[in-house]
Amino acid sequence: MSDRAAGSLRIRSRPGRSARLALGAAVMVSVLVAMNGVAAAGSGKASGLPFSGDLDGALAQSLADGRPLFVMFVAAWCPICSEMRREALTDPSLMAHAGAMRWVMIDIDRDLTTARAWGVEAVPSIVFMNAAGEPRWGMPAA
Repeated sequence: MSDRAAGSLRIRSRPGRSARLALGAAVMVSVLVAMNGVAAAGSGKASGLPFSGDLDGALAQSLADGRPLFVMFVAAWCPICSEMRREALTDPSLMAHAGAMRWVMIDIDRDLTTARAWGVEAVPSIVFMNAAGEPRWGMPAA
């Protein structure tokens, strides 16, 4: 496990590796389809999902178009975050649903205020929200 202090917030990252990444990708796809009831929308790119770093902007867009949000809190120094970006978040089964949601990735070192507001204590942490911005499911790092 690696620890890093970000301001007065202590953030943890624990290695879990491939099994955890595969499970995470499967859970992400399942929850996305269950939450939204949307078939594959196919607007993903081979290089990755269309992530934004602006949670407020994504929330406003979701209110307008009715798409739910996938919010992931990460850090550049987090090895699991890097592995998820490289492997799980580029998985074709997830990419097939890219257009069904708004995708937000918050770097906690760049936006500590948002991380604190959401109670993030470890990375990676994931929150699924409905289009009204209400959390429906979350996966904090443990």
